[in-house]
Amino acid sequence: MRQVFVVAAMAVVFGGGAASAAPAALPSAEDAVADLLQGQCLADQTHADAAAGSINARAVGRPAGPQGAALQLSPSALRIPTANGEAYYQNDNQACVVYAQGLDAPAAAGNIEKALHALPGRVKKAVDTTSTGANPTRTMAFLIGDEGLPALPLVTVVYPLANPHMIVASVRISRQINLTADSTPGWQPTDEQGREVVDTIHRYLDAKDHGRSAEVYSMFADSLKQKQSQSDFKDAMAQFNSMAGPVKERRIVRIAWSKDPADLPPPGIYAAADLVSKFNGIELDCSYLVLYQPPEGGPFVVVREDTAYLDNGEVRRIRAAKSQAAVDALWKQTSDVCPNYPGPDPAN
Repeated sequence: MRQVFVVAAMAVVFGGGAASAAPAALPSAEDAVADLLQGQCLADQTHADAAAGSINARAVGRPAGPQGAALQLSPSALRIPTANGEAYYQNDNQACVVYAQGLDAPAAAGNIEKALHALPGRVKKAVDTTSTGANPTRTMAFLIGDEGLPALPLVTVVYPLANPHMIVASVRISRQINLTADSTPGWQPTDEQGREVVDTIHRYLDAKDHGRSAEVYSMFADSLKQKQSQSDFKDAMAQFNSMAGPVKERRIVRIAWSKDPADLPPPGIYAAADLVSKFNGIELDCSYLVLYQPPEGGPFVVVREDTAYLDNGEVRRIRAAKSQAAVDALWKQTSDVCPNYPGPDPAN
């Protein structure tokens, strides 16, 4: 198994900066950093429209000049007007960076985290560490979007702990690809294949959650249809949905890719997704879903699905008759069909 994970970094000399006077109507440097990052920078890196009402760095910014050079910023860096401190924006296509000094860095970092979690879609804090040594720093990193995608926006935030009056925050696209050991050497899925797999999984789960059994069955590979008739599948899906109740969460936690693996004929591309779900009647549920695309291309189809769950009623009965430890032991044994079940989602 191989994982590629790139964390953005910027060489900056940490130093203090005097606050500069500015009209009260301007945003604080703490707010401007968060606004520029979740608006302008995310738009730059994902080629999407910036969030409505966010700061347009190119419209309001002015050349950073000698001060930007002294801070090791690029010649194209822009200084953004703020009510306190100094804020700068630069984009070299590889990464979009926001730098600020003369501000409350922990407050700015908190504003960034709050702004990111307000975005639609999933945001995961991947890193939150403090370094040791003569100049200790705090580093935070956030991944935005479905974790199964090969390419995700990665937000990195760094500030010094000894004199927390400056901060560097950046956005770049991080490629995270899990490849099985028996996959064709040197092959990687394209971003388009990653999006297609994630979109297929979402369509598949949505059809299941809303009782569209014919649509679900149409996404099965012929090999899977041979194992279960459409009528039997419809009955089984209806029975599960009745017991589970409305869905509360569907989450892709990992996707592993293979091309032409020796132990999985026929040749082609395989994407194995680990899923975690919650329903009104089932809090413990995990699935292992394998999608396949033939060598000639075409849509991905489902070739395998393993699901493990304990319904809430059974959990309550075991807990009352035995203990929570007994529930945990049974769930550990039951969830063995989900090879990469991560356990409870850690707090972001």
